Amino acid sequence: RESLSAVQPLTTFEHGGSRYAVLPVLADWEESKVLAETLGGHLATVNSPEEGERITAALDGILADEDEIFLGAVRVPGDGNSFQWITGETVSASGFNPDGSNRISRYGEPGDRLGYRKFPSGIFLTDLARDEEKPSRRLLVEWD
Repeated sequence: RESLSAVQPLTTFEHGGSRYAVLPVLADWEESKVLAETLGGHLATVNSPEEGERITAALDGILADEDEIFLGAVRVPGDGNSFQWITGETVSASGFNPDGSNRISRYGEPGDRLGYRKFPSGIFLTDLARDEEKPSRRLLVEWD
């Protein structure tokens, strides 16, 4: 793995007093969480539709079709459709997608992660199952 000091972000941006960087590192969710914390931040959390719009605008042009990027949320055990942000808040995903939809499956597994995925119709907040064929995704780091 490259030294973190050698990693150049694909893009950086700000919103609501927070700074963000999309890193060109492919890692699984646990590695991504540690990398973000090593850099003094955390995997990004999305707490408003406006924040979601700013993030998707920044990701547009960076992600290719079917690319995915990790966020800091994990599916809550015992409640198939609930996620919790690593900062402690419950995820409220309604309205976070460009068309107002919610692409989070009600039938996921505990431990599934939340992230953005680029579909042909746009970039959407969605659940990212633990996928043996695609264990690594890029990461979005946030500094408050």
